[in-house]
Amino acid sequence: MVPISLETLADLAKARYGLAAHCWRCNRWHDFDIAELVARIGNRSIVQFKPRCRVCGERATKQVTPPMPVFEGYPK
Repeated sequence: MVPISLETLADLAKARYGLAAHCWRCNRWHDFDIAELVARIGNRSIVQFKPRCRVCGERATKQVTPPMPVFEGYPK
């Protein structure tokens, strides 16, 4: 197996990982469209990306999610 390097937002998109943020203050959850995020803010390091809640302005906690398998139907 080849190791996967997930250092930047583009690395997440290339490996089909997801990125979400949760605000503990107002309990808001947001799933990012990574391609749109890279187009808007550039290919940043995941560590340097520090999202804020759009409702209350607090820093949100990031969560990286692994790629989900594509459902190709039930076996016949």
